[in-house]
Amino acid sequence: MGGADTMAGYGGNDSYIVDHAGDRVSEAVGGGIDRVLASVSHTLSAGQSIELFGTSIPSATTAINLTGNEFAQTIQGNAGANAINGGRGADILTGNGGNDTFVFNSALGGGNIDRITDFNKAQDKIHIDNAIFAGLGAGALTSAAFFAGTAANDSSDHIIYNNSTGALSFDSDGIGGAAQIQFATLSPGLSLTASSFFVV
Repeated sequence: MGGADTMAGYGGNDSYIVDHAGDRVSEAVGGGIDRVLASVSHTLSAGQSIELFGTSIPSATTAINLTGNEFAQTIQGNAGANAINGGRGADILTGNGGNDTFVFNSALGGGNIDRITDFNKAQDKIHIDNAIFAGLGAGALTSAAFFAGTAANDSSDHIIYNNSTGALSFDSDGIGGAAQIQFATLSPGLSLTASSFFVV
């Protein structure tokens, strides 16, 4: 602890404390229910099977960025302004208070639908990558590109929020022939608008 460490588990339920930007965790698939607790920003390396990924002090207000990998993780920030990126896999994301940013920049598909447990439209944001969500243009999402409903209403609707189920989807061509693809689930009834989204 204190320096750049490489930590490895050999079976069982392991806990790793990450307190340096250079720390690395090595955990094979099938090695138990393992968790990483970070006090600094951290990205899980590819191939590391970590089920629980969070901050070592949940009440802390220092901004921490947490990025998952290709496996499904439960990721929880602290009380500060976190940037949380599930990576690939069906992740469960919790900001835990603060002005949090939830990042979506990996390929869309049925196995990559994240659940955001505590999205607060008054303070949180969703950042979507223009390379994945093609055609939106960088910057604040335009009001014309957002629609609250079960499906796109016209050709300009690309980000669709189902207010009844909480499903959040991308439709590449609005009411064209391409099917919308769900990429997240939020709480229902949030009355979201385009102001919750930013294209990077």
